[in-house]
Formats: sequence, C-alpha cells, structure tokens
Amino acid sequence: MFDVIEHVPNPGEYLQKCHKLLKKNSIILIFTLNSDSFGLDKLKLDSTHVCPPDHIYIFNNSSLSKIA
Repeated sequence: MFDVIEHVPNPGEYLQKCHKLLKKNSIILIFTLNSDSFGLDKLKLDSTHVCPPDHIYIFNNSSLSKIA
C-alpha cells in the first residue's frame, strides 16, 4: 500500500479486510506520510502544509501501530 492508507475512510476496517485476503506468512507493506518524521521536524512543517485536503488521516508511529 503506497500512499493509500491516508485516503481510506476507515483504515482499521480496511486493514482487517486486507489481512483476511493474505496468504499464510504474508505481510502488508504500508508507505504513508509520518507526522513524526525527521523531515517534517527539520523543515519545521506540520502535516497540514504537506498534505492535500484529500488525506483523511495523517499517521505517526504510534497511530499506525495501533491500527496494525
């Protein structure tokens, strides 16, 4: 999932459905903006400056771990 999860209305439910489709010992690879990232911190930006309004969710390490 590259730049997908932040556009999904219910990411927890979406991941549950994806998990059911996986074969045994498979993984889901998720790529999304991380609001805790070094880049955002270094540039002194918050996620509202780098994310268009169609991003429903902005994740950080903690929030993505919780829904995973």
